[in-house]
Amino acid sequence: MKTNDDSADLIERVKAAVAGNTPMRIVGGNSKSGLGNANDTEPSQTLNLTSHCGVISYEPTELVVTVRTGTSLQVLNETLKDSGQMLPFEPPAFAGSTIGGVLACGLSGPRRPFNGAARDYVLGMRVINGQGQSLSFGGEVMKNVAGYDVSRLQVGAWGTLGILLDTSMKVLPVPEMEMTLCQTSAAHDTASFAALLRQSLPLSAAMLIGERRYLRLSGSESAVRAAASLLGGEEVADAPTLWAAVRDQTHDYFTGTSGTADAHSLWRVSLPDAAGPLPLAGEWLYEWA
Repeated sequence: MKTNDDSADLIERVKAAVAGNTPMRIVGGNSKSGLGNANDTEPSQTLNLTSHCGVISYEPTELVVTVRTGTSLQVLNETLKDSGQMLPFEPPAFAGSTIGGVLACGLSGPRRPFNGAARDYVLGMRVINGQGQSLSFGGEVMKNVAGYDVSRLQVGAWGTLGILLDTSMKVLPVPEMEMTLCQTSAAHDTASFAALLRQSLPLSAAMLIGERRYLRLSGSESAVRAAASLLGGEEVADAPTLWAAVRDQTHDYFTGTSGTADAHSLWRVSLPDAAGPLPLAGEWLYEWA
């Protein structure tokens, strides 16, 4: 894996920008430039963090990884997978995604309502503040913060509170077994989903599209098989591909090739999991993350 500590150069560039009162655009792989509201004016300088990359420390037995934020998300996922572990919040893996971009945008995937969001797994962080200073917050254990938890505050701040340099995160073992069930359902039947979420089931993803409901079960083989027997439904053969497509927004629904969605008009509406269907026109994909 490529590794390089570029923090000294990044700090000097920020100090120079501060001295010259020059706005900077912070990017990693630039895979999320289409998210959020566009700036009216483009900053004159771009600060690219992809050269600041590599795993600083990783001890699988401690379930903690410390990594530079310019590290490719794909590379980090492969490193964890080699040890039978994963990022529990299952972030979208857009082309060129870095772990810094994932955390800056606060992105999580289908596991979020069951495992927790990205900020729940951040233990510590080193950032460059608006004065060009390198500051460290938190550490490498869960209970390490007295006062404001500044490291987790950075997650989802879109880089407005500092430039992310390094981060320590908790990781988890890959489940012993996963199975996805497909069931026939009434369209817009969100009420039955809410009822399932209140049961002691090893759910790790849930989706409703049209009249088909998808439930992913993760955990020990005995727990997954028992839940599958209770819930019923048809097992999905290529489930990892299905959930990756939903996570990364490459599913036919998002591209408009399924005949259910208009590719030129896509809205995301976030609601409580027990909310009923909204009286709005259009085709819907309900996903419990």
